[in-house]
Amino acid sequence: MKISLKITTAQTALEFIVLFVILVGAFLAMQKYIKRGIQGKWKANMESIGEQYDPLGTKHIVETMSTNSMTIMEAVEDLATGNLVTMRTDTSNTQETKTGTTTIQD
Repeated sequence: MKISLKITTAQTALEFIVLFVILVGAFLAMQKYIKRGIQGKWKANMESIGEQYDPLGTKHIVETMSTNSMTIMEAVEDLATGNLVTMRTDTSNTQETKTGTTTIQD
């Protein structure tokens, strides 16, 4: 009975050690992907902050966005059936510019 209990305890401990080694190996294999994910999140957060106030510098930034949209609808009679057929054409142009200057005071 004592030998059976020791074998079972040793087998359980060995199973936990093997499981732990597999988990550590999985984390080591995925380390690069986890690191890139965290760095990407940091970059996105830093870009969302935008331009910061600088007491030593004067910034003049102009952002311009223009959009031009045009929709043409035509009703044409189908010669074969005599029914009206509508034709629609959509055109959209968008232009975005960002210009500016920064002056640093000494």
